[in-house]
Amino acid sequence: MPLSKDGKSKSLAPAYISFFAVNSLILLSLPFLLAIAIAQPPRWDMRIYFMPEGPPTDDSGDPRWLQSYGDIFFPGETGNLTFQVTNIDCERRAQTPHVREFQQTWEEDLRPVFRRLEAMSKTNFITGYSVEDSNVVVFGDRKIADWRITVTGYCIGRQVDVVSAKVWFAWPRYGEAISSKANIGRTLKSLDPLKYIFEGDITESTVLFTVAFPFPSDLPSELFEQQPVITLELRYPSRFTYEYEYSVSGQEDLWQVLGIKGGEYGFFRLSPFRTFNLTITDHEYALRLDGAQLVLKAHFYSFSTTAFSDREGAILIRRLPDFYSYDVTVIYRVPLIRQNITVYISSHSAEELARTGYIRTSLYTLRIQPKDMNGRPLINATVDLKLIEEPRTGATAFISNSSTGGYATFYLLPTGNYSVEVTWKSVKVHSSQRYVGYHPTLGFSPLTFEAETSVADLVVSATDMSGAPVGAVFDVEGPTPETSFRDLSRRDGVLVLEQQPIAQYRVTATNASSVFNFEASASIVATPGEPSQILLPIYNARFRLLSMDGKPLHNSTVRFHTLEFRSDRDGALSIPGVPGGVYSLRAYYRDVPVYSGEVRVAGNVLEEIYVAVFDVNMSLVDWDGRPIIAEWVIEGAGGRFAGVGSRLAAELLPNTDHRVLIYFWERGTPRLVLNSSILPSESRTGSLRLQISPAKFRVFWSGGEPFNGTVTLNGVTYALSNGVAQSDPLRHGALNISVLGWGGTEILRQEIMHNGTEIKLVIQQTVITVSVSDILSRPVQDARVVVYSGRRPGLIAGADSTGPEGSVSFIKLPTALAPYRVEVSYGDEKFEVWTAGGVLRVRLNSLVLAGVPIPGSTILASLLGVLSVALAAALIQRIRARLRQRGGEE
Repeated sequence: MPLSKDGKSKSLAPAYISFFAVNSLILLSLPFLLAIAIAQPPRWDMRIYFMPEGPPTDDSGDPRWLQSYGDIFFPGETGNLTFQVTNIDCERRAQTPHVREFQQTWEEDLRPVFRRLEAMSKTNFITGYSVEDSNVVVFGDRKIADWRITVTGYCIGRQVDVVSAKVWFAWPRYGEAISSKANIGRTLKSLDPLKYIFEGDITESTVLFTVAFPFPSDLPSELFEQQPVITLELRYPSRFTYEYEYSVSGQEDLWQVLGIKGGEYGFFRLSPFRTFNLTITDHEYALRLDGAQLVLKAHFYSFSTTAFSDREGAILIRRLPDFYSYDVTVIYRVPLIRQNITVYISSHSAEELARTGYIRTSLYTLRIQPKDMNGRPLINATVDLKLIEEPRTGATAFISNSSTGGYATFYLLPTGNYSVEVTWKSVKVHSSQRYVGYHPTLGFSPLTFEAETSVADLVVSATDMSGAPVGAVFDVEGPTPETSFRDLSRRDGVLVLEQQPIAQYRVTATNASSVFNFEASASIVATPGEPSQILLPIYNARFRLLSMDGKPLHNSTVRFHTLEFRSDRDGALSIPGVPGGVYSLRAYYRDVPVYSGEVRVAGNVLEEIYVAVFDVNMSLVDWDGRPIIAEWVIEGAGGRFAGVGSRLAAELLPNTDHRVLIYFWERGTPRLVLNSSILPSESRTGSLRLQISPAKFRVFWSGGEPFNGTVTLNGVTYALSNGVAQSDPLRHGALNISVLGWGGTEILRQEIMHNGTEIKLVIQQTVITVSVSDILSRPVQDARVVVYSGRRPGLIAGADSTGPEGSVSFIKLPTALAPYRVEVSYGDEKFEVWTAGGVLRVRLNSLVLAGVPIPGSTILASLLGVLSVALAAALIQRIRARLRQRGGEE
């Protein structure tokens, strides 16, 4: 089963369904994709004419072209635009001439046909025609005959579906942003020349549509006669839809042929009369002026018009002539002076007025933000504004407002010079002048400004003789009842009265201590904006708590008299407002008492107190005094400290018992080696000796010689060098040890106690001496002797050859491997003996001569042969003797 991105299994079924769905979608979309891949076909041959007067109301007359027409379309208004669309597609031409006959028909009845024949020929809808008459009869100026009309090369076109038409103008800044669309949904056959010639009918090839088009009011006059663009959405015979842009056809085109009866055609134009809305506002475009009078007077001409704004400040200007420029005047009744004054005068064209849409008058909104000397706003201050003189009328006025939200706002102020006064808590705190509007010398001053006032904070601190703040109750006597206060209690000893008018204030501070049963009082004259201090005849006691190592004690509890305080990060604390006297002082660190004594206060006190708090800093060493790395924990009243290293270090421990736990890592496992208590005052320096040391081994034979093999301890093997080995550091205690030799054969297993001293191990040994002689009991040299352990088959405990004396000894044979199998071989002889030790004598069955063994059987055969020869010789000699004896006798 496949996996998803998150690694989880998922079913294949959705993947198969998705695969088939995607393939089906691709197959269904293939025709569409192929159509997209094919280039867009050529634009369809259409003719579009504009009908200024709209659809014809009388279809009896011939179509005509309007060189001019009345005012129909106006900037700023919506007009109905009517267009005629005709399909004149000519895909191919007929190869066979078309013949039409008329029997005994008057000539005047066929004259319209003759005219349309000529029109079709001139416009190339047909390539030629002929008219023949026969059986002619003339009656005066009238003619009747049989007629034969032949049309050749006439166009045969395709039909097309006109889905919709969008009308727009290529005006800068507008373009297709202003457009109107008509849904047509009509199939237009191509213009049929034969039907047109003989019936005068093109209705199946043409369609009229009308759209309501909103003309912008600020369109430049040079664009009034720009012609519209028509975007046709056409469904081709291929059934694919395309959009093409068409221009309006002109007088020189086919309008006389394609024009419908009663139709009036021409070019589009806008009339030079604008309709637009004007909104009369104040200088910030924020307030709309209700009932403002607008006067428009043409320059050099007698034309003028007057209008009044509605409640929204709006005025609808209908069809203002575009060919004048105007003096524009706005007259308004200003609320401040209650008079009608001119608040705007300027010159504009109709296009400029339509483009702006607003008239910004010389009526201003003034925002005054009173602020104190620290830059903070004065909320609900009284702001008085006086118009000293209005320039046109000389009028004066007065208005008052409150700085709600920090601002005092004055609306619809006419141009002029004003005085500004700010009153705060019944005291005048600001006075200035401000010119509102444009001044020919000063220019234009900002309409929002800050009025800095003579207001600041009254700050008075009640302190002891050292300058440390002490709690106090304050009485303040200011210049007005609103600036006077009584019984203002401040626990921190700092009186802050925000935003007070600058004047002289008498301030009295009283400190009454129920703890010390003492009251102190003093007074001064203070001014806002200038911090002041009242010194009371009481003192400040400052202490700094330090450990015996000179380190500050943070967050210690200090009980002074009956008060309790906490030391800061520097171990310091300050006790203000202390009358003179002798007071008890106790200190606690981590709830353990570390100091007790008395303090005499006869003035300001500054004292360092060393308390029973110590740092522990001891080195960790093994039993031999060497540094050792261990994991340690100190727990107690001073907190919990832990670390790994060769030093036991903890800061700021109160002098009470603390538990120490030390763990030593043996083969990746922590082992507890110490669980004890220490007193910090006794553990500031020195070392802590741990029952850890390397195990030192000395292994020797029972005969006293070093044993060279290996020692295995807790799964770790150490090589013995000259009988000596040393392990890694180990905890003291019982150890299981194995001594190995001869290829890892265990020859000793023993439990020992490791206490740091040398561990001696004795390997009990046995001696095997082998003596080899030949058949004549003579010693045999170079006989091969191999000693095998009976406890471990195949283990060779020793191997050597006999010397000249015919013997060899094996002295370092552990008794743990006994009994031993001794194998003696010389030549072809081999002997095997089992023994636990001692002397073994082996006698060969051969005679060894010059190192060559001669078997006993060979010696016996040789002796028998020699004896046989000797006997035969003796017998022969005896026979000869007898023969000589017989010969002598004869």
